[in-house]
Amino acid sequence: MPPAPTRALRDFGGWGYRMRPGRSGVILRSGEVLSLDPATGGTFVVTVADARTAASVLALLRSNLAAP
Repeated sequence: MPPAPTRALRDFGGWGYRMRPGRSGVILRSGEVLSLDPATGGTFVVTVADARTAASVLALLRSNLAAP
């Protein structure tokens, strides 16, 4: 899950909980977003200050859940 930049107005039409065809997200500002591809389909994004760290934390939690 590499960090991806976004521009709130251009990419989502504003701020807040936003929906576009095939994706939705919580857009609080422009900048880095954490992009998730849930098993249910589509893409969910959240603006964060440090997307790499957020992705690392999620990967660690996921591996801990998979461990017996």
